[in-house]
Amino acid sequence: MRSLIQLILLSLLSISSVQAELLDFKPDSLPSIVERHAGDHFLLFVWSIDCPACKNDLANFSKLKQEVPNNRIILLNSDGELSRKKVVQTIAEFGLQDLENWKFADSATARLRYKLDSNWAGELPRSYFYAADGSRQAFSGSLDADRLKVWLLGE
Repeated sequence: MRSLIQLILLSLLSISSVQAELLDFKPDSLPSIVERHAGDHFLLFVWSIDCPACKNDLANFSKLKQEVPNNRIILLNSDGELSRKKVVQTIAEFGLQDLENWKFADSATARLRYKLDSNWAGELPRSYFYAADGSRQAFSGSLDADRLKVWLLGE
């Protein structure tokens, strides 16, 4: 029994030590993201560690990633560079380390928001639904989990 408990604890430690790779989102990053996913539809989800609605959506993504093949969710954290450790912890908390994870690369967040979307005022969460043809639709606010699942599976 004792060795079983030790094995379980060791397994939990190894799982929790897996960290998300955070890619640096810079003013020229969006075109490379779109190019990398050309010909497929995907969701670019912008979030913050201080946003309760964002955390609800992250919890939904955690559930959805089990159901949606060929993961099509890309996370972009909009907090400044000083919050990197907390962002990694939050991603791990929701088990989203295996998603494509980006983070604003510096504290000039207004400039990076403008490069992402010149019509965006900074409200969170912010989602960009990209179609396979490269067109996109922006949405501000929390996402409906059922509609999101249909969209991710449907195109």
